[in-house]
Formats: sequence, structure tokens, C-alpha cells
Amino acid sequence: MGTLGIFKKWHVIRKFGKERPDGTEYHDYLAFLNVQPLQSKEIMTLPEGERRYKRVKVIGSNKYDLRCVDDDLGVPGDWLFYRGKWDRCEFANARDATPAGQTTAQFVEVKDTYDSVVMEAPVESELKEYDGERT
Repeated sequence: MGTLGIFKKWHVIRKFGKERPDGTEYHDYLAFLNVQPLQSKEIMTLPEGERRYKRVKVIGSNKYDLRCVDDDLGVPGDWLFYRGKWDRCEFANARDATPAGQTTAQFVEVKDTYDSVVMEAPVESELKEYDGERT
């Protein structure tokens, strides 16, 4: 069972994991998500210095397994390619108790402090929908 897809569009999610034979540590996937800017009342709860970074709220199916950084495993959180820029997952909450089985997440704009290869835009011809496997 899923939620209405009326506000959802296909977006690219970058999932990090083990290093691949080509030297990269991520895969890019397509995900059908509802992405929207945070409302002013949601931004007001952030500390003053954090309000200047652009943030978006993402709602999607639990099957996309959206995750924030995992310090124990040393794996960065998922990234979202939105409006020509990368945003990193700052918060994710899977709601299994709802009939829709959806995840609500918050992403914040990634600054240019990462390796230029990681910051490159996704290659559209190589994209496929996320199948639940982190590689």
C-alpha cells in the first residue's frame, strides 16, 4: 500500500557504502519522493546559525531506506540531488505503524567541502530505482 503520488516526482538519491571496483563509494538511485522546502515555522526551531542553510523535507516510501550519517559504521548519510545541488540527510524517521509505511526526512544543502568526484551531478543513463540493496 502506498500514499498518493500526486505530489511526488522522481529524484536521485546517492547512497554511500563500501568502495566499489571503480573507486567510488556510492551508488545513485531513482526514488519517487515528495520534496518540499521547510515551512517558516519549522525553520524557527533551528539555532540561529543553522537557519541560513537551505533545507528540504522529503516524504517517501520506507522501501527507499533513507538514512542519515552512521558514525559507528563511518558511512555518510544519503544525499538528494534537488534543483541542481546535493543535499545530505540530516534526519530520517521511518513510520512503520502507518498503512502507508512512509519515511519523513530532512535534508540540508551540502557545502563544497567534499571531493569534487562526490559532488558531480548524477549520470542519468546509469540510474535505476532503488531495490533495497546497499552496495
